Amino acid sequence: MRIGLTAMSVLTMMMLMPTGVAKGATPTVEEMWRIIQAQQDQIARLEKALAQSSPTPVADQAEQETLEQRVEQTERQIVATADAVDRIMSEGAPGGAAVDIGGYGELHYNDLDNGEEIDFHRFVLFFGH
Repeated sequence: MRIGLTAMSVLTMMMLMPTGVAKGATPTVEEMWRIIQAQQDQIARLEKALAQSSPTPVADQAEQETLEQRVEQTERQIVATADAVDRIMSEGAPGGAAVDIGGYGELHYNDLDNGEEIDFHRFVLFFGH
Protein backbone atom coordinates (compact mmCIF):
# COMPACT_ATOMS: atom_id res chain seq x y z
CA MET A 1 0.00 0.00 0.00
CA ARG A 2 2.80 2.44 0.87
CA ILE A 3 4.66 1.81 -2.36
CA GLY A 4 1.51 2.47 -4.36
CA LEU A 5 0.74 5.68 -2.47
CA THR A 6 4.33 6.88 -2.78
CA ALA A 7 4.34 6.20 -6.52
CA MET A 8 1.00 7.97 -6.83
CA SER A 9 2.42 10.99 -4.98
CA VAL A 10 5.44 11.15 -7.25
CA LEU A 11 3.29 10.86 -10.37
CA THR A 12 0.95 13.56 -9.09
CA MET A 13 3.87 15.90 -8.48
CA MET A 14 5.34 15.18 -11.91
CA MET A 15 2.03 15.98 -13.58
CA LEU A 16 1.64 19.20 -11.63
CA MET A 17 5.13 20.49 -12.34
CA PRO A 18 4.94 23.31 -14.86
CA THR A 19 6.30 22.40 -18.26
CA GLY A 20 7.11 25.98 -19.25
CA VAL A 21 9.60 26.52 -16.43
CA ALA A 22 13.21 25.98 -17.43
CA LYS A 23 15.36 23.69 -15.31
CA GLY A 24 16.75 25.65 -12.39
CA ALA A 25 14.30 28.56 -12.87
CA THR A 26 12.23 29.72 -9.92
CA PRO A 27 8.50 28.91 -10.30
CA THR A 28 6.01 31.74 -10.12
CA VAL A 29 3.79 32.33 -7.11
CA GLU A 30 0.80 30.89 -8.98
CA GLU A 31 2.73 27.73 -9.87
CA MET A 32 3.89 27.30 -6.28
CA TRP A 33 0.31 27.80 -5.06
CA ARG A 34 -0.95 25.05 -7.43
CA ILE A 35 1.78 22.70 -6.19
CA ILE A 36 0.95 23.43 -2.53
CA GLN A 37 -2.77 22.86 -3.14
CA ALA A 38 -2.04 19.55 -4.89
CA GLN A 39 0.14 18.50 -1.96
CA GLN A 40 -2.59 19.37 0.52
CA ASP A 41 -5.10 17.31 -1.48
CA GLN A 42 -2.67 14.39 -1.56
CA ILE A 43 -2.09 14.62 2.21
CA ALA A 44 -5.85 14.57 2.82
CA ARG A 45 -6.26 11.48 0.59
CA LEU A 46 -3.37 9.70 2.34
CA GLU A 47 -4.75 10.50 5.80
CA LYS A 48 -8.15 9.14 4.74
CA ALA A 49 -6.55 5.94 3.35
CA LEU A 50 -4.54 5.50 6.55
CA ALA A 51 -7.63 5.92 8.73
CA GLN A 52 -9.53 3.33 6.66
CA SER A 53 -6.69 0.80 6.83
CA SER A 54 -6.28 0.87 10.62
CA PRO A 55 -7.46 -2.26 12.44
CA THR A 56 -10.89 -2.15 14.02
CA PRO A 57 -11.15 -2.76 17.75
CA VAL A 58 -12.78 -5.92 19.09
CA ALA A 59 -16.56 -5.50 19.21
CA ASP A 60 -17.21 -6.68 22.76
CA GLN A 61 -15.78 -8.44 25.79
CA ALA A 62 -17.18 -11.86 24.79
CA GLU A 63 -15.43 -11.68 21.41
CA GLN A 64 -12.18 -10.66 23.15
CA GLU A 65 -12.42 -13.67 25.49
CA THR A 66 -13.13 -16.01 22.56
CA LEU A 67 -10.05 -14.74 20.75
CA GLU A 68 -7.90 -15.17 23.87
CA GLN A 69 -9.14 -18.76 24.28
CA ARG A 70 -8.30 -19.54 20.65
CA VAL A 71 -4.80 -18.12 21.10
CA GLU A 72 -4.26 -20.22 24.24
CA GLN A 73 -5.52 -23.36 22.45
CA THR A 74 -3.20 -22.70 19.51
CA GLU A 75 -0.25 -22.22 21.87
CA ARG A 76 -1.03 -25.57 23.58
CA GLN A 77 -1.18 -27.30 20.18
CA ILE A 78 2.18 -25.81 19.18
CA VAL A 79 3.80 -27.00 22.41
CA ALA A 80 2.30 -30.51 22.00
CA THR A 81 3.55 -30.71 18.41
CA ALA A 82 7.04 -29.59 19.40
CA ASP A 83 7.12 -32.17 22.21
CA ALA A 84 6.07 -34.95 19.81
CA VAL A 85 8.74 -33.98 17.30
CA ASP A 86 11.40 -33.89 20.04
CA ARG A 87 10.31 -37.32 21.30
CA ILE A 88 10.41 -38.85 17.81
CA MET A 89 13.82 -37.33 17.12
CA SER A 90 15.30 -38.67 20.36
CA GLU A 91 13.60 -42.10 20.51
CA GLY A 92 13.18 -42.92 16.85
CA ALA A 93 10.00 -43.68 14.98
CA PRO A 94 7.07 -45.13 16.96
CA GLY A 95 6.74 -48.91 16.78
CA GLY A 96 10.41 -49.67 16.20
CA ALA A 97 13.80 -48.31 15.45
CA ALA A 98 14.40 -46.17 12.42
CA VAL A 99 16.49 -47.44 9.51
CA ASP A 100 18.53 -45.05 7.40
CA ILE A 101 19.31 -45.98 3.81
CA GLY A 102 21.57 -43.94 1.56
CA GLY A 103 24.17 -44.18 -1.09
CA TYR A 104 25.95 -42.67 -4.04
CA GLY A 105 27.57 -43.81 -7.20
CA GLU A 106 28.75 -43.03 -10.70
CA LEU A 107 27.30 -44.60 -13.82
CA HIS A 108 28.08 -43.90 -17.47
CA TYR A 109 25.88 -44.88 -20.38
CA ASN A 110 27.22 -44.81 -23.93
CA ASP A 111 25.30 -45.56 -27.09
CA LEU A 112 28.20 -46.51 -29.34
CA ASP A 113 26.20 -46.75 -32.56
CA ASN A 114 23.71 -49.09 -30.86
CA GLY A 115 26.45 -51.03 -29.14
CA GLU A 116 25.08 -49.83 -25.82
CA GLU A 117 27.49 -49.80 -22.91
CA ILE A 118 26.78 -49.22 -19.22
CA ASP A 119 29.78 -48.63 -17.03
CA PHE A 120 29.55 -48.60 -13.20
CA HIS A 121 32.55 -46.72 -11.87
CA ARG A 122 31.58 -46.83 -8.21
CA PHE A 123 28.50 -47.69 -6.25
CA VAL A 124 28.30 -47.26 -2.45
CA LEU A 125 25.28 -48.10 -0.28
CA PHE A 126 24.72 -47.11 3.32
CA PHE A 127 22.40 -48.83 5.77
CA GLY A 128 22.10 -47.48 9.31
CA HIS A 129 20.13 -48.98 12.15
